[in-house]
Amino acid sequence: MCRVEGKDTTDTIRRFGEVLEEFLLFRQQEARPASIILDSNGK
Repeated sequence: MCRVEGKDTTDTIRRFGEVLEEFLLFRQQEARPASIILDSNGK
């Protein structure tokens, strides 16, 4: 059970890291348009 739990934890962390990396890359690509939109909305 310990090996299975450890493997699941590693896979979960690995998936989270991949999703986080994709999210950060997406934010970098959308940074400028998002900033312009927020500024135009008065925030």
